[in-house]
Amino acid sequence: MGKKQGKGGKGSGSHAARKAKYATHNVGAAQKGKNKKKTGGAVTMKNKADRLKRHQIRMAKLQSRKDERLELLSQVLSKTPNTKVGELSKKYGTLNIRRLTDILNNVAENSSWYKARVARKEAEAQARSAKVVRKHVKFRRRRKEDKGPKGQPRQVQALHGRRDKRDRKVQVDQE
Repeated sequence: MGKKQGKGGKGSGSHAARKAKYATHNVGAAQKGKNKKKTGGAVTMKNKADRLKRHQIRMAKLQSRKDERLELLSQVLSKTPNTKVGELSKKYGTLNIRRLTDILNNVAENSSWYKARVARKEAEAQARSAKVVRKHVKFRRRRKEDKGPKGQPRQVQALHGRRDKRDRKVQVDQE
């Protein structure tokens, strides 16, 4: 027997609508970006020229930013004569244009990025010191029967089991 077909036969119904929807999606998906380059197609000379033009514009912007940054850096260094670039980057981090302008205007220590940097450094230092403390603290287990006459622990047993190894060495040496 087979499935019951709709009024119009095979080509009608929701299946045809779904198929049409995917067909329209595929037409749009075959084109990418501004230069309408089709996926898998040949690179045309116009596309190459457009891409080269965009690349040149980007590189020109980068170069101008680099020149501006270097100019600001030289101004900051001339303002603080005994300071080196390494000292500045150690204190302020990445010396980008925004940070250099803040340093020049004497507002760097009050700016949000500097406060966040100092807070992050303090948090990292606290985490490091806590890690060192945890590394050197030995946790010991105490038992009720180990208590002495004044409630002082008489014998303390370590959790890590090194004590047994030492006792075994002593035992072997005595034999």
